[in-house]
Amino acid sequence: MDVSKLLAAHPGDKEIQAIQKKADDELTALDKQVKAIDAKGANASAAEKQTREQLVTTIRSKADAYDKQLAPKIAVVEKAVDTAINTVAKSNGFSIVMDRDVAAKSGLVIYADPTSELTDAVSKAVK
Repeated sequence: MDVSKLLAAHPGDKEIQAIQKKADDELTALDKQVKAIDAKGANASAAEKQTREQLVTTIRSKADAYDKQLAPKIAVVEKAVDTAINTVAKSNGFSIVMDRDVAAKSGLVIYADPTSELTDAVSKAVK
């Protein structure tokens, strides 16, 4: 099963991706400012070093705020996908379901019959 595809298929994923993009854009801009000061090294003025510390604090604060905003939305999507997987797997007589990427990377699965793929069926249940 392709779990990442299922998570992306959930209607709530669009909102999660939008928040994540906003966070990435904002935090990347702040990080560039920090790196510009870091590039000066020992030549950075005291004011620049203080600005850097403020930027780092701001980055941490904003990252925490975005995490708190995303966490409940991600939990809803993950729960819906888990429920759909359980329902489809049980109704099709499966006792074990594995994430394709995890199984491939771990080396636990050498071969999987493509007819046992449940991603499309679960995707329909998620929507």
